Amino acid sequence: MNIPKQLTTVTTFSKVLAGILFILLPVLGFYLGMHYQKIVNETALLESNVISPPVQGLPDTKEVLVPSVLLANPGPYINKIVKVQAIVIPNNLACTLRNCGPGVACCNTCGGGLFLSDSSGETAIPSSNTEGSIHLIGEGVSCSGMDCDIKCTPLEKGETYIVTGKLVEKTNTGGKTYELEYISHSPAHPSEIIFNGTRLKEGDIFNFSP
Repeated sequence: MNIPKQLTTVTTFSKVLAGILFILLPVLGFYLGMHYQKIVNETALLESNVISPPVQGLPDTKEVLVPSVLLANPGPYINKIVKVQAIVIPNNLACTLRNCGPGVACCNTCGGGLFLSDSSGETAIPSSNTEGSIHLIGEGVSCSGMDCDIKCTPLEKGETYIVTGKLVEKTNTGGKTYELEYISHSPAHPSEIIFNGTRLKEGDIFNFSP
C-alpha cells in the first residue's frame, strides 16, 4: 500500500501541531474529568440528603407561627423559611454526675439542645420530653453551663423571640421529627402573636389554615 508522501513527511507545521496536541489533550482530559467527578459527587450527596433541597420562601413573610401550631400541620412548611414566636427552653440536657458535697449548690456541667416552645414558665429539664417544642439547630446554637446556671446561645434562656429559620424533617426509628435551621432572630413580646397579618393576644382562639 502506497501512502502519500505528504502524510509521512515531517514538517514544521506537523511538529507544532504535535506539540500543541501533546500539551492540550492531557490538560483538556484532566479538566473534563474533574468536571465530571464534581457532577457525580453532587448527585451522590443530593441522593443521600447530605445537601438540603433548595430553600423556598413563604409567600407571606408577615406570618408568624407558634411551635404548637407549626407542629400540628408541618407539611406545607417543610424546607421553607418560617417565622416562629417562642420562648427559649434548654432541653435534652446531659450532665456530669459528680457528688457536689455538703454546702455546694452545683458542681456538674451540662450541655444540650436549644428548643423553642409556646409554653411559658418552664425551666431547663434534663429529659427527652420535647413534645410541642421545636429543636433549633445550626452553627453555634446550643445550651450549656453548670447544672444551676444553664445558658443558651445565640438566644437567652427564658426569653421570647421571633426566630426565622428553615423547617426540616428528620426520619428516625421513632418516626418523623422536625427541626428549625437557625437563620436570624428578633425580640418579641411574649403575649403578642402576629398570625396572617392579625395581632393576637393571649387567650385568643383562632383557626389555623395554611
